[in-house]
Amino acid sequence: MRSLPAGGGVRIIAHILSTGVVSLISLLPLIVIGALLTSAEASPTGILFGLVAAAVTSLPFMLMGIAIGYAMSMKVALAVVQIPFCALAFGGGLFLPPFLFPEWLDVLSKGLPSRQAREIVIWAVEGGTLAPWAWIGMLAWIVVLAVAALLDFCHVAGPVSAIGLFAPKGSFATFATERIRQLRNGMTVRGEQQFKRQGPLYIVAPKVA
Repeated sequence: MRSLPAGGGVRIIAHILSTGVVSLISLLPLIVIGALLTSAEASPTGILFGLVAAAVTSLPFMLMGIAIGYAMSMKVALAVVQIPFCALAFGGGLFLPPFLFPEWLDVLSKGLPSRQAREIVIWAVEGGTLAPWAWIGMLAWIVVLAVAALLDFCHVAGPVSAIGLFAPKGSFATFATERIRQLRNGMTVRGEQQFKRQGPLYIVAPKVA
């Protein structure tokens, strides 16, 4: 996907959609097994709301995976991504229910996206009252990790993609080139292009006598 003519925002959305669809499909056998072989009960409406909640609350984890994937090589990312995901699964009450946690861990887990996702999905399926820290924390994690994923993409893809997050590369490449020429105003380029790279942005260097 890194070779496609699209900005960072489009590519990250594409990653989310493709991963999200596969994840939702993988939940269907789990729902069927739970309905047929266990005593778990839920209304059809509750199951539908639960699937929607699962789709929304999976965003932080997909964005975290995307950020790690752009920050590292594929082999390294596959190994590194297991560490935070396993820690989040335990700390969020997915291995053990939170009422078994000591008080300090229960308080700490409320700040984790996995615990917040757990509470939101349970609320969507069973109803009741949703604690404010769950949805506020979830929104905060989505925003922070979306920014991290975009910054990592811009660091890899370069300055044009940093400008054109949601538009084709070609149009913004032309736009960026013209803007650089307009802003240069007497500044020259040593060799073909002389830039001082600072992260994902490039600054035109003035002529040196």
